[in-house]
Parts: sequence; C-alpha cells; structure tokens
Amino acid sequence: MEWLLALVVLAVIAYLVMKRRRAAASSAAISDAHHPCPSCAVPAPRTAAQCPSCKRELPEGWAPAAGIAIPP
Repeated sequence: MEWLLALVVLAVIAYLVMKRRRAAASSAAISDAHHPCPSCAVPAPRTAAQCPSCKRELPEGWAPAAGIAIPP
C-alpha cells in the first residue's frame, strides 16, 4: 500500500514540474511576439493597431522591434 502512496506523490510532483515548464515556455513565446499595452499592460501583438483588452488605439511604433532589449 505504501508503494501506491509513493506513486501518487511522484505523479503529483511530475505534474507540477511539467506545468511550470509549460508556463515558462509559453511566456517566452508571448514575450517575443507581444508587448504590454501602454494603457492596461495586457500583452498585445506588436503589429496591433488596437489593444485587444482595453480597445485603445496603439500609436505607430508603440512596441520596440523584436530582439531589442527593453529597459526596466
């Protein structure tokens, strides 16, 4: 019976590790193609003319080009 408990604990740990890895991978993909809206800070595509969340118009060139470091 102890082996069943150990198996369940191991499965939960593996699930949590994989969940964290998937979240990190997806956030890296979003950061390359998206940039925070200047009004609401929701990630919006770099080529967007309007924020998908707050619907405000985004100025031309509002996001730096991909690969350029963004100062904090």
